[in-house]
Amino acid sequence: MLRDISRALSREWTAINRNVFGGALLLAPTIEISERFTSTLGQWNPTERALRFSQKFVAEHPWWVVVEVLKHEMAHQYVSDVLGVAGEETSHGPAFRMVCDRYGIDGRAGHQPTEEERRVVERARKLLALASSSNEHEARNALAAARRLLGHHGLEEEDTHGTDHLLGAMVVGKILAKRSLVHRLAATVLTSHFHVRAIWMNVRDPRTDEEGVQLEIMGRRSDIAMATYVHDWLLGTAARLCPSGLGAKGREDFQAGVVLGHFEHLNQEAASARAASSDASTSLVVTKRLDTALDDYFARRHPDVRRLRGRRRSLSSSFREGQATGRALKMSKPLDEGTGIKLLKGGS
Repeated sequence: MLRDISRALSREWTAINRNVFGGALLLAPTIEISERFTSTLGQWNPTERALRFSQKFVAEHPWWVVVEVLKHEMAHQYVSDVLGVAGEETSHGPAFRMVCDRYGIDGRAGHQPTEEERRVVERARKLLALASSSNEHEARNALAAARRLLGHHGLEEEDTHGTDHLLGAMVVGKILAKRSLVHRLAATVLTSHFHVRAIWMNVRDPRTDEEGVQLEIMGRRSDIAMATYVHDWLLGTAARLCPSGLGAKGREDFQAGVVLGHFEHLNQEAASARAASSDASTSLVVTKRLDTALDDYFARRHPDVRRLRGRRRSLSSSFREGQATGRALKMSKPLDEGTGIKLLKGGS
């Protein structure tokens, strides 16, 4: 198993070097996984030219998290191999931060959220807890307040300057054999209303042999936390509301209809909010600045993107039934404690 994981990490290293660093790393390192390596998750040793990982870490965390830590350590390798500044500054000094910013890599050890990010997400949790109120008016207002808090409309102008240190990425959902319509529509909801960018990644987990596609979202950590919750809530609710007795295609159509119907509902809410807003012009400026920062981050993180087009399909009665259900759907469950971006402890 460890040999298979080492080989998989070597393949990931080659792909990241080619696709992210443009082949700038000329010498491949030795990949080491050890149960004795417990002081940190991963480490680049420039003297021995080795990338070392904790056996417990690579065995217990999602594969995308392992790959993110690999990117982090490869940024350290870039600093020493390409920039030649190893030992001349602290491990997370200016050169390392510059490399992470240039290539869209999370430079924080263990991907830990800042205190400000924790504070924003905690405030959102409290608002979303109110959204479970049986009073429909109170629930709707609480949800709207949470979305404003985690969205761009409540930002001060200076919050949109120098946002690179606030941006990150996270994989949501399971590895899928294919991108079904319901999953594509859920991704559209997130990118349209929850201030994130998204990309479908081809993935293979060497520990389970699972292979397929998985959704990665990018944005501010507080927005990622909200979008992750919405993604899981929306897909779970669509599945729960699906009538019994439908075949596989009928179930997929109904659930896709639910997501599309809720998307239409969110579109109407957003249009009404813009019409009623007294600071629409300021919000528009802030939105454009955040959008620009996100687009730049996406381009740095995924410099070579192939865009796919979904095929058109006829709308079945199950789809239309789900669509009507989704239009009336209200998000009223609180964000569970622990959901969000606190992933790991440690790291180098």
